[in-house]
Amino acid sequence: MSKNVKWFKELNKDSLLESGGKGNNLGIMYNLGLPVPPGFVVTAQAYQSFIESTGIASDIYTILANLNVDDNNKLQEASVKIGNIIKSKELPNQLKEELFEAYDSLDDSQDVNDMLKSKEVFVAVRSSATAEDLPSISENEHVLVSLNNKPFFGTMKELASKVKRNDEIMIPANLST
Repeated sequence: MSKNVKWFKELNKDSLLESGGKGNNLGIMYNLGLPVPPGFVVTAQAYQSFIESTGIASDIYTILANLNVDDNNKLQEASVKIGNIIKSKELPNQLKEELFEAYDSLDDSQDVNDMLKSKEVFVAVRSSATAEDLPSISENEHVLVSLNNKPFFGTMKELASKVKRNDEIMIPANLST
């Protein structure tokens, strides 16, 4: 069983942390028999493995280390830089093979009258954060906040260990319209 790719049929109410909100909900609907075409998600573990195996985690942390989280323009610049770092790296071969295999399998599993007789494999690609639909955040989830006017990026558990009684914590927000 792959840790990198999960088919909708493998997902259930307990799969949120590996599949994200959208992917998990598609899996639940698929397994209820609702009209959801066959599909798969690329897991959060695949992303984490990619970040670690390519060695870009330290580059990302360097960008975030001195980030002024109150400056929306700087947040946007950091986001673009991090996105470019991620896009500059090639997927590890194992992940690439799993994705191609899953995509090729869609052709065999796709029905809905062969997607109205076109015979092409239609796909939708959607990102889904693993914590976006949670009622609360776990101690292992990463957060980016301003702690006493300094950026902090780490797990909630790490943040909780640093916070003192009168500390100021602010959550950066995209204020552009």
